[in-house]
Amino acid sequence: MLEAHLQSGQIVSFDGRVLEIFQPSQPSGRYHIDQLVTPTLSEKADGGCELMLGDVPGLIAFARHELLLARRLVTALAPQSRPS
Repeated sequence: MLEAHLQSGQIVSFDGRVLEIFQPSQPSGRYHIDQLVTPTLSEKADGGCELMLGDVPGLIAFARHELLLARRLVTALAPQSRPS
């Protein structure tokens, strides 16, 4: 189980099957792992990064000090990590 309260104000939770994203002033999202495409992590100029998940609206924004968490989430969401 991964759960994080990010500096961006977002709360991200992943239990191995369902990714939940709670965003300030925006609708929350709940996505089954089979609905997700391979995650894309892109670096930002300030040393942080953004995680994009195809059709999932918006980005998950990680600050520089949250990079380890971002990488753990990408690894957990990657297709080779998914249960059959």
